[in-house]
Amino acid sequence: MTRHPQFPVLLLWSSSSTHNSDMLGKIIGQKYVSVAKTWAPTLTVWGGVGGVALVYFTDWRLIMDYVPYINGKFKKDD
Repeated sequence: MTRHPQFPVLLLWSSSSTHNSDMLGKIIGQKYVSVAKTWAPTLTVWGGVGGVALVYFTDWRLIMDYVPYINGKFKKDD
């Protein structure tokens, strides 16, 4: 019995990702690709924190008006 992958799109993305990593490694070096892969989760979290801080410290309605579900909850009655 052959086993079929449940998420073939993820497998294709993963295999193409390693190819791009190899090409990038030839350009900037494998050491820096490894360092970038190590720092990627940390930078993602700090980017999320920065995005939340941006919404918090700015006019939140300006940004949240583009979020579909939230946009309908805060309609102004003119």
